[in-house]
Amino acid sequence: MEQQQNRHTGIIASFELEHPGWPVITPAAKGTVRSALDNNLYDLRGSDFKGMEHLLPLVGVRISFILVRWNDGKVTAGDIRLEDRGNDA
Repeated sequence: MEQQQNRHTGIIASFELEHPGWPVITPAAKGTVRSALDNNLYDLRGSDFKGMEHLLPLVGVRISFILVRWNDGKVTAGDIRLEDRGNDA
């Protein structure tokens, strides 16, 4: 696993709970984030969102992240942090 140093920002484009009727984020939950830098979609892992159930649904939430390249070549978003909405109105 190799992590990039640069943080990206983006908006969560999709997010699926492991058990849709149970509003708890488990490691098997998954989603995607659209990067503001390159407009690409990157996979999200539920394990990076544990404890953020108060934000459900997550689609449309602005986050920052780093890109993680796994040994199999797959690239995912990791080290997820919520971005302050600041002056968004």
